[in-house]
Amino acid sequence: MLSGSTYFGTVKQKSDIIAEVAATLGFSAIKNSDLFSHMIFADEMYSFSKPSKKLFSVHKAVEEIVDFDPLGKEADYSVLVETLVNRLKKKALLFIVSDFVGEIDLKLLAKKHDIFAVIVRDKFEEDPSELGYLRLIDMETRQSFEGDVDSSTLKNYKKALHDNDEKLYKQFKKQGVRFTKVYTHEEPTLKLMKKMR
Repeated sequence: MLSGSTYFGTVKQKSDIIAEVAATLGFSAIKNSDLFSHMIFADEMYSFSKPSKKLFSVHKAVEEIVDFDPLGKEADYSVLVETLVNRLKKKALLFIVSDFVGEIDLKLLAKKHDIFAVIVRDKFEEDPSELGYLRLIDMETRQSFEGDVDSSTLKNYKKALHDNDEKLYKQFKKQGVRFTKVYTHEEPTLKLMKKMR
């Protein structure tokens, strides 16, 4: 899920980590002689590859993720769920890689498929410091905000993100969705290998 919010990172961009996660999962699938396929989503589906056991399919996925321009695109999880429910006729293991902020309900997908959510975040977005007066741009809507980012603004922001995550984790547990979180300063391959053992 490559919306505008993935165009951010203090160590690496979230979109770069998403590409690394896709590479890790893809090579792992090919090594196990499983079929690998990828889709790029934001407000709609932008790319879809046919299932393959060839290494080039993983290279293609990584290239498409790296070359994709997420700016000005908002994440629409309802379109993602609808598209996957309609397209995937056989039971599959789905890895959804995103920063998972917003209205998210994977219940319909989880009924039919095994889902593993990989939440990609930057430490700074979860615990930002006071920034003072500045101009910010929303990478999804391209709207700009100018003002003082003081302690009360940050407190409200942190609470909103915390509430988003609490709701998300509760839903995942209820729907049987496995998940892990990878930060932009971490090594995604090691994190995924530990979690998937």
